[in-house]
Amino acid sequence: KNRERTEQILLLVISFFFLFYLTSAFVPPYRGDALAYHLPEAIGVADNGIGFLINGTVGHFYKNIPASVEVMDSLLYTVGGFTVINLTHYIILLSGLFFVYSFVKANFGSFKGLIFLILCFSLYELFVNGTNPYIDAIMTAWEVTGFFLLLLWFDSKKEKVLMLSGF
Repeated sequence: KNRERTEQILLLVISFFFLFYLTSAFVPPYRGDALAYHLPEAIGVADNGIGFLINGTVGHFYKNIPASVEVMDSLLYTVGGFTVINLTHYIILLSGLFFVYSFVKANFGSFKGLIFLILCFSLYELFVNGTNPYIDAIMTAWEVTGFFLLLLWFDSKKEKVLMLSGF
């Protein structure tokens, strides 16, 4: 009974974090990297096509950034502007977190999975990145999910899991 009550309190705390960061996804872009090159590159690809990434924006020194996020953001920008980009980034980050939560829960129990989520939600910078047109949180979510899928493949030897881990 106490464990159940504690888990309910943890879920309440997680819900608070979820709503707090969800509201921040509706704030217009205000952070340096988002304004300097992530958003301008997405708009550039939306306006000029994928070839825009070859030249990039003026003063853009980082040609090694994966283009997958900028191309996705360009599509999202044409659909609904920065809010759709922010919300999609947040959803991808949450998907990665809940995938890892499921892994932790299956291997260590529900209580430890919920503690894991609270610890992750307390990483303010992660969620500021995850609710802005930054690529860091998305890339982290994709890479961590891929790593955990690889771990699951070692256990299951299912070819589909291995293919997903490389995606």
